[in-house]
Amino acid sequence: MTKKSAKDMKDKAKLEGDMKKMEEAALKAYMNDIEANPDYTSQQIKEKLKEKGVELPPPKPVKPSPPPPPVKVRKVWYEAQSEQGYTYYWNADTNESIWEAPAEGYVTLAEQKQEAEMKQKIEQSKLAEKNEELRSWKAREAMKKFRVEPEPKKSTISTGAALDEPGEQSSFGPTPKPQPYGQWTTVERREELPAVDLQLPETKKLEIFVPVVSEPRIKIKEKKINSLCEEGEENIKQEPTVFKKRKPNPNRGNIRQRFDDD
Repeated sequence: MTKKSAKDMKDKAKLEGDMKKMEEAALKAYMNDIEANPDYTSQQIKEKLKEKGVELPPPKPVKPSPPPPPVKVRKVWYEAQSEQGYTYYWNADTNESIWEAPAEGYVTLAEQKQEAEMKQKIEQSKLAEKNEELRSWKAREAMKKFRVEPEPKKSTISTGAALDEPGEQSSFGPTPKPQPYGQWTTVERREELPAVDLQLPETKKLEIFVPVVSEPRIKIKEKKINSLCEEGEENIKQEPTVFKKRKPNPNRGNIRQRFDDD
């Protein structure tokens, strides 16, 4: 790269930087003018259109926008009446009761009655909608029972093509009217065949005797005796009972003894 080409590139880059700075300064000044005077842009456009001979149509009158609906403030005080007929006011949040009407407003008895009637109407309409949905669902289920399902087509294969049998009803067209008691069916009576005697040998049934198992009954006999002694023992002399005395051990007190006198 020669010195001349390098110098030309530097000059070109400097020129592009200067142009960019000028554009940014012009844009900044234009934005400042718009912020200071918003009608500046419209004036410039009008002047250019006037130079070209173009006339702008008169501006249409702008209709004022309707005021926003007032925000409904929730009232916490309700008017009530005691058993004696006195009117008092109670707070729904704090359950406080006062005799004088609150300054921030309260819900009157008529408004309370109107709200209760409105809630009752809404609940009745919801209940009616549920009943209507239930009735329509039951009607649909009842219609499904009487709906006639089309029979599947019977076809025979010949030369690779399926042909419908003649006389078969087409599935196209309106659905036949459902019968309330179902379709009529033809009852076919089948002839009963006579019983055939196969001349098989008769087998005799053997009676099996099943013994009844019962527990043996215990018989108790009565026996009388004169004495508790056995026969032949009455004449034997009865000796008195004697207890043997225990002999004391003379060596019990001195177990260790000497064998000699040494």
